[in-house]
Amino acid sequence: MASLRRIWARLRTALGGDEPAQSAERRRIAADLHDGPLQSLIALEMRLAAARNLAGRDPDAALKELGELAGLAARVVAELRAFQRTLAPPAEPPDLAALARRLVEDFGRETGLQVRLEAPEAPLATAPEICLEFAHLLREALANIRKHARASRVAVTLGGGGEVVIEDDGVGFPFEGKYELAELDALGCGPRSIIERVRNRHGELTLESRPGRGSRLEIRIPS
Repeated sequence: MASLRRIWARLRTALGGDEPAQSAERRRIAADLHDGPLQSLIALEMRLAAARNLAGRDPDAALKELGELAGLAARVVAELRAFQRTLAPPAEPPDLAALARRLVEDFGRETGLQVRLEAPEAPLATAPEICLEFAHLLREALANIRKHARASRVAVTLGGGGEVVIEDDGVGFPFEGKYELAELDALGCGPRSIIERVRNRHGELTLESRPGRGSRLEIRIPS
């Protein structure tokens, strides 16, 4: 645990900066790493320590735990690869539909969930920075579904006017109803990193939660 805390401290220092725009983006990247891959790595480290202690008392149970940890390690690697892909500068002007298709395909392959994507066949006319911002938002939404929703089906819809809708049939959020960005901010609920990203881009967000039946997230970012 201490080693991961040291890594996190060095990472925060490395991502520091004085330029306002770059600093904000670095803070978002740091928050993404903290809320996603780092938490998974901390859980892996803790369970490995527990398995090591268990080995002397119950080798069979320790081997079973190690087998489960191998699966957790594979999921962490997949999560880091997905994160890396959204950070890498594109070799050519990004196409939101193509990026979304790749993220959705990776998510379905890694989780085994049924994922449906509805997107125009033709490239969407979206500014490169907005396109990449949507990719970050979609990746975060899918990561939240992976970690918390316990869903069996996911649907992603891209609109031509700069919007994305993500739906799942999981457990939903611990509240019921349909809320917009300002309401979620006032209540202090909902996916915080996504809310912050949308707010920083002066976008719109609507979250509908149906506890036990899933959730629907609508995001619109102005071009």
